[in-house]
Amino acid sequence: MMFAPSPSRFFNFRHLTATSLWLSAALLFWIQPLVAKFLLPIVGGTPAVWHTVIVFFQATVLLGYCYAHLLSTCCPIRLQFPLHASLFLVALIYLSLSPQAPPIKLSQSSTATMPLFLWYSLFVQIGLPCFIISATAPLLQAWYSQTSMPDSNDPFFLYQSSNRGSLIALLSFPLLLESTLPLDIQYRSWWFGMVALGGLIGGTQVFKRRLPAHSITFTGTAKEPNDTSHRGIHRRVWFGLAYLSSSLLLATTHFITTEVINAPLTGVLPLALFLITYILAFAKQPIGLCRWSGTGTLLATMAVTFQWLVHATDPAWLVTLIHLTLVFFGCLFLHHRLAQHRPYRQHLTHYYLWMSLGGVAAGITLSMLCPIVFDQVWEYPLVIASLALMAANAQTDRAGPHRIPMIAAGTAITLPLLPRSGLITPPGLPGGASQIALLGAVVATYLTSRTPRLLSVTLLALFAISAWQGDGHGKTIFTDRNFFGVTRVTLDANGLSKVLVHGNTIHGRQALDPREQGLPLSYYHQAGPLRRIFKQYEANATVHQVALIGLGAGSALAYGKAHQKWTLYEIDPLMIQLASDSDYFTFLSQARVDAWQIEQGDARIQLQSAKPSEFDLIVIDAFSSDSIPIHLLTHEALELYLSKLDESGLLAFHISNRILDLGPILARLADHLSLHSLAWNDPHDAPNQGKDPSHWAVLTRDENHLNRLAKDERWKPLSAKAGTRLWTDQRSNVLEALRTE
Repeated sequence: MMFAPSPSRFFNFRHLTATSLWLSAALLFWIQPLVAKFLLPIVGGTPAVWHTVIVFFQATVLLGYCYAHLLSTCCPIRLQFPLHASLFLVALIYLSLSPQAPPIKLSQSSTATMPLFLWYSLFVQIGLPCFIISATAPLLQAWYSQTSMPDSNDPFFLYQSSNRGSLIALLSFPLLLESTLPLDIQYRSWWFGMVALGGLIGGTQVFKRRLPAHSITFTGTAKEPNDTSHRGIHRRVWFGLAYLSSSLLLATTHFITTEVINAPLTGVLPLALFLITYILAFAKQPIGLCRWSGTGTLLATMAVTFQWLVHATDPAWLVTLIHLTLVFFGCLFLHHRLAQHRPYRQHLTHYYLWMSLGGVAAGITLSMLCPIVFDQVWEYPLVIASLALMAANAQTDRAGPHRIPMIAAGTAITLPLLPRSGLITPPGLPGGASQIALLGAVVATYLTSRTPRLLSVTLLALFAISAWQGDGHGKTIFTDRNFFGVTRVTLDANGLSKVLVHGNTIHGRQALDPREQGLPLSYYHQAGPLRRIFKQYEANATVHQVALIGLGAGSALAYGKAHQKWTLYEIDPLMIQLASDSDYFTFLSQARVDAWQIEQGDARIQLQSAKPSEFDLIVIDAFSSDSIPIHLLTHEALELYLSKLDESGLLAFHISNRILDLGPILARLADHLSLHSLAWNDPHDAPNQGKDPSHWAVLTRDENHLNRLAKDERWKPLSAKAGTRLWTDQRSNVLEALRTE
């Protein structure tokens, strides 16, 4: 009489396997932001750090999938689990012995190879454990397919469990873990999670041994029927679809975080949508939306193309929503086709290997090669054009024949709403007519392009015209790109000044009129808060030593005096190059101070070599995209500043931000360190005078050192909101700083 497993045993094995997959993916996506935050005080708060971390994990996943493929195809079944368990044990021992991210000091030459430095740091810290975790998912699915489970012939539904775990871990870090658990406790908790995962994997093997083995031995030599059909090996299809979906994710994330807004979740949301589309596409019964994903992709590419042409960045929420919509429909379209081309179970590990290879190739291309090859963000238009080509060419999309009427209907509905949304200027105002004309050009492109290739080429032509015309910052006279992003020098629309722009954020202005070149403009304008700060500083200072964190164009040096010495801290070598080149800006070459020197590197690292109480004034004006890096606003950072500040000295913070209100965060820090503070939020914008709105705060140990500022009613004491927690290197919560008004 043959042994017949009970239904409960089937359920327990399936449930245990799914739980193991869920936990392995959760651990992998928990450690990503965790180690990225460990590294921020070492390499600065640039969005490129997050992009490099993503590429490292893609490479780790690829190595794990290679190992899983070799183990499942070349190793006898009875030895696969013992070998993997042995490596898992080695990884646990390594984790218990390995240090956290080392505080390595970056030299001036190492900035150019910062991605390699990041990879080295990540490899030393968590390379081996992440390699083992990555291999666990395909191995568990391969072992599941070897059983007599009713659904073992198509185990790809288990991929949903992995993506659910990834999604929950990814969102839990910024929404819950980051604000409640210090980093070191999270790191130890992650180690215990690894131990639990090892126990679950062992449990799956116990249940697996109680089930009858499947007739297929899964050694790589067995054949499935119809192996040459659409479910055979399609390496180029798997690679191409994974490459384009990863390229779309990385390009969109880079654009949002550098060109629109670097705010909470802007880097996490695209990846979350990426995972959601995997869950939807690999479901046992894919949702009906998958069939319409091609048309949704075309509509989204049309919206993104128009936004790109008009260079709109406000309202930030709407621009971000447009690009996130493209990520959702584009990835759903691509992942649905990946699911349709999944192979028979004998090629399971092969399938995941080529998908991973496509993701790694996309990461290397966009994060490493494109910044070298392109001086602007050209990879995003190329991805959009390629995506539009595939979506228009998709014969399996049932909504394809309805593309033209849907685009026409969508345009008719949204056109009256665009001026009200703020995305475009009403036709009666300057620039409104040209924007309507651009919208018409985009709609005409999608309606009249009879072949997918013509549509793709026309889109690229529109992007090229947009780059040639420039944006709202004026005519570009210099542009270059490095690890930290795209930096440009432009002539403003009025032809009155040169503007230094990083991404879409102004980092300084200088008048073209030789009689006014020495005047500080933009956020440093004489009618703004910074001039009052220097007046207060000159009344207090006796040694006259100034530290400026964040060089920009060097505008703040316009307030320097002959008896002063300045130390300038800047992490981006391209900023140093432009500020030092008198063909672009002359604040440094014409500075009236006795001496100035530039220290290249992250300020928290470089400041450690300064003498105690060396400075009378420290100005923190560092920005990544349009926000001050978080690691420069923590308790440890302020303690460092204070140790280098004279007892009567001042700390000046530039905290302008469209999304975050950093005043209460500084107020909480000031209260904790017994500091006195004042802030002036100057909303006055005068483009014709070269003035931009700005928000500045001043902190000091002695309240009397703020006497001049206190007499001005525009300077008000900082106050912390109820429930505002102290930001530290170990724990911070950017969500509590979101503006509510």
